[in-house]
Amino acid sequence: KFVHQYYDWDGIVFNDIGGVSYFSDGKKLDILGLGNNDVAQERRQQRNSPALIDSLGKAKNAKVAIIYEPRFRAYTKNWTKVASWDIPYPDPIGFYDSVTFYAVNPHDAPMLMNNLRQYEPSLPKEIVVRYY
Repeated sequence: KFVHQYYDWDGIVFNDIGGVSYFSDGKKLDILGLGNNDVAQERRQQRNSPALIDSLGKAKNAKVAIIYEPRFRAYTKNWTKVASWDIPYPDPIGFYDSVTFYAVNPHDAPMLMNNLRQYEPSLPKEIVVRYY
């Protein structure tokens, strides 16, 4: 819902194609390639890299990257870490219990921070929000 409310028509980089894809209309860049043919082809040829994701994200004019940081930290080198949401209940399928928000371009970080702060009261009370 956050993406739909603040970045509905903007490019988004992410690693989980579920809700973000369903609830928003902008260009998407899926790091895993499940929702993006360019990434899927590069992964198939074992050429997927942080530099590729960074360049594809900028080509899609991505404003925000939303990722499970521990697994995809290598991709974040050129992004600005803004916040994370820690989820206190166990994930039944084994993914991570925290999602991290990055500004793909540093000049977008203040707006992302502002949007996250405005949206925070809409989150369930159990979610722990951290700002960086």
